[in-house]
Amino acid sequence: MHPRSKARIGRLVLAVSLCASAAAADGQSELNDRWQGAWVLIGLDSYSDCGALYTNNEVLGDRVSSKGDHRFAAGELARVHKVDLQRRQARVLLDVAEPLLAPRREGPFTLYHDLDCKLELDLPLSPGPSEARAEQADGRIAAVLERHADPGSARASGAWNGRVREPYPEGYEETLARYEAWRAAQLNAAVGGAIEESVERAAKIVDRMDDGAEYLEGFAAGVDAGRDRYLPSECERLLSASEYSFVQKAPRGRDKAWGEGFGEGQALVFHLERGRKLHRCFVPVPAM
Repeated sequence: MHPRSKARIGRLVLAVSLCASAAAADGQSELNDRWQGAWVLIGLDSYSDCGALYTNNEVLGDRVSSKGDHRFAAGELARVHKVDLQRRQARVLLDVAEPLLAPRREGPFTLYHDLDCKLELDLPLSPGPSEARAEQADGRIAAVLERHADPGSARASGAWNGRVREPYPEGYEETLARYEAWRAAQLNAAVGGAIEESVERAAKIVDRMDDGAEYLEGFAAGVDAGRDRYLPSECERLLSASEYSFVQKAPRGRDKAWGEGFGEGQALVFHLERGRKLHRCFVPVPAM
């Protein structure tokens, strides 16, 4: 084939491709103009992991296949986030209107938090031009989503499943107050225990100090090195801090006694400074 002919064919293929991409974009734009932001009732059972991502729900006729953890009965109220028109399917991203009240256990308490749930309906499409697929997708979406102008009109529909977020258990405010008092007491106990641990460790270091010249020289160098090291001020990090990650190895060429003194000088600084900073971590315990 003549090089000029090849070049012309290449330009034609590129032009057709660009036109197809523009048509697909137009089809998706039209779908989102109709559906994005709409309040809808989902006509099928649907599922969501209720995490940060949209959970796949593959629509197979009048059934749904999904691995989502939480099931929503047909008639669930949601809002359309967007529609994504693809070659063989339309993906409808939905934000469920009502959260789920989820329990979690902490110590002796059962606490609750809201789960915001997201799901994606994957609707199969037959291959064809973008305009035809967009029209087909619009019909598929309308077949599974009952559209409403606002949440109130959706809840007035006979298709609404009636689900609202479950209320907190009776006396939950008192439970929260007891939990806050318990958590403060737990923190204070942990802080007190950590201070006591550092005081004991510092006392043991002082008790076993050697009076040898090499040891004392290394100890003094260790104290200076420890003072130059950073120790966090955040209470959570102080509670988990360890002298073993704080103390550095002795420089090469030093004898054993110098190295031992160098390590214990740093350790003493660590425990004294940790204990000092931890005193600021005590919190008031709420009155019950």
